[in-house]
Amino acid sequence: MSQSPTYQPLRLSVIIPALNEAQVIARAIESVYDRAVRQRAAVESLRPSCEQSLVLHEVLLVDGGSVDDTCSRAKRLAQRSAYKNFRIVHLPSTQRTCRANQQNWGARLAQGDILLFLHADTTLPFQYPQVIARTLGLIQTNTSGESKARMRHPALGAFSLEFTESSWVLRLVAWGANLRSRLFRAPYGDQGIFLRKQTFQDLEGFPADWPLLDDVALGHRALRRFGWGNACRIAPEHVQTSARRYQKLGVLNTVLLNQCILLGFALGVPVDALARWYRAPRTLIRDALLRTHMHENLSPAVTLRLRRPSPTEAFTVAREMQAHHRAWISIPSIFHQNGAAQEKPTASA
Repeated sequence: MSQSPTYQPLRLSVIIPALNEAQVIARAIESVYDRAVRQRAAVESLRPSCEQSLVLHEVLLVDGGSVDDTCSRAKRLAQRSAYKNFRIVHLPSTQRTCRANQQNWGARLAQGDILLFLHADTTLPFQYPQVIARTLGLIQTNTSGESKARMRHPALGAFSLEFTESSWVLRLVAWGANLRSRLFRAPYGDQGIFLRKQTFQDLEGFPADWPLLDDVALGHRALRRFGWGNACRIAPEHVQTSARRYQKLGVLNTVLLNQCILLGFALGVPVDALARWYRAPRTLIRDALLRTHMHENLSPAVTLRLRRPSPTEAFTVAREMQAHHRAWISIPSIFHQNGAAQEKPTASA
């Protein structure tokens, strides 16, 4: 009597980049371990013909030089008996502190076959290893002694986005982000991007030294290499991420600012200039307009607001600039000039 074939499950490495995240890091780590344990219990109850394809192997917290209690709180969590194979690693001082470099460093040290990049303010859904396995086409079923993949194999995957704070406005924002990710095959990093380690290496990882938009750039690399149909798949299960930036700047201001950054990225604006805009939008808008005397094309009322514009007011400025073809065309070059004149940011948001 022939025995059923056995399968060696693939190993999952969870990589968490962190920089001064003491207030939220515990929830992220707890979700990694507690919700993977529930997944193991669920798999044991399945019929014998179904094999577990992915198991949590390790968790790497990649610290970018935190000055708060991020590492100490993580170490206390690591002392729990159920939290095995948890490591805290530090980004080398020779590398620029940014999330892209932290994630690349974690991927370099990871021992797993599958990599999951999780932001420190994001929590995972229940049974997430099973979700990852299904999304990447790793789940195998036995049929007459043969294994068959249940679905096609995308290059990378991500979860759907949901905010921890609940409001109809934030639900609308999350819906738009999920729609954009599915249409353009470029998920945001706070959606929990996962892929095979070999695929990550083939794509050359995240762009080194990028202060932001490294997640979008990775999606674009996958799109160019594997094509629209095989680049990315978004799982219906949701991760929950913090809406703290939306609460700080306001939902409308943050949405408009994010769209302006994506537009600038598409137009070729340097990412360092976009990072300054992301961190201090009022400063960049004021410098871009007043230094080049573009405010001469604007109405007096709008010119007065340039001293302290909000992102929403910046759109009023942009609409008036659009009426002046010369000013509108020169926007990318202005940001480029500002990017060359100012110092590079030293830490990721």
